[in-house]
Amino acid sequence: MKNNWHFPENTGGEFDGSTDAGIEYFAGNPYSSIAREVIQNSLDAKSGTPIKVYFDLIKVKKSEFPDIAGLRKSIGSSIQQAQKLSEDRFVSFLEKSQELLSNPQILCLRIADTNTVGLRGPCELPHPFFAFVKARGQSIKPSDTAGGSYGIGKHAPFSLSDLRTIFVSSSYKENGKYINIAQG
Repeated sequence: MKNNWHFPENTGGEFDGSTDAGIEYFAGNPYSSIAREVIQNSLDAKSGTPIKVYFDLIKVKKSEFPDIAGLRKSIGSSIQQAQKLSEDRFVSFLEKSQELLSNPQILCLRIADTNTVGLRGPCELPHPFFAFVKARGQSIKPSDTAGGSYGIGKHAPFSLSDLRTIFVSSSYKENGKYINIAQG
């Protein structure tokens, strides 16, 4: 299976600017925000005890990063658009992203949890995986007493990413079989 980047065309006539309220909300305290939001999500999905959450800083070889050429091309297009709009701050951010993708290794924060039900898929409504990776203002939790309910916390990891990029993978059990699902 070939991995590539796909950015769906916005055909509704709307425009997404360079700042996202969900990301900016967490930008002031990204480390504590990520810890709080990730742990809350893990607690909401517990299937056993103890729940363990791991935060690891890892280096990924450029050659192992999915479709790095495609991502560089997309960032290049974004730079051109931001220059047309005179968004100098965003141009600087994107140029820094391009530089990071030129390094032999890319620093990544890997977050994992155990003893949870996972983010159940498939990646379509009304499943939690879809709510996390594709929906805005949508939260699908396993119970009514779950901590997060507005779908805002999923933006916290983006506040720490110099590429505004995350990869999400989940393993969950369905009908006695383990299902794996992933998206970037």
